[in-house]
Amino acid sequence: MDPHDFEIEIRKLRLRADRFNAWMDLAGLIVILGAALYALHMILVGLGTAMGHSAAVISATSTLVKSLWGIIPSIAWLWERQGKKRAIKEKARFQQLVEGGDAYRSTSGLTETGATPRQDRGSHV
Repeated sequence: MDPHDFEIEIRKLRLRADRFNAWMDLAGLIVILGAALYALHMILVGLGTAMGHSAAVISATSTLVKSLWGIIPSIAWLWERQGKKRAIKEKARFQQLVEGGDAYRSTSGLTETGATPRQDRGSHV
């Protein structure tokens, strides 16, 4: 078997492992969100039972729910932003792998002749 074939198989295995890790992260997130929603439900049920059903309690509960309704979109935005940052980081890593040795790409970090820029060469200039 060609060494190149081994490298391809290793990359396939890494991709499968990454996909599995992504599914496990999603499953963990679903469990955490479910537990948080259940805890919130239990808190609200406990408040309703302890405080009774007077107009003041209903008004206070309404205020609490409104404040939580403002927090939930903020948390969702932060979660989405983290996902975007992760995607940008992965894209940059793959782009560097693909374009790293191409002198005609500005992202390669090489000069137009394919040499390493002077400031990056170190002391052996």
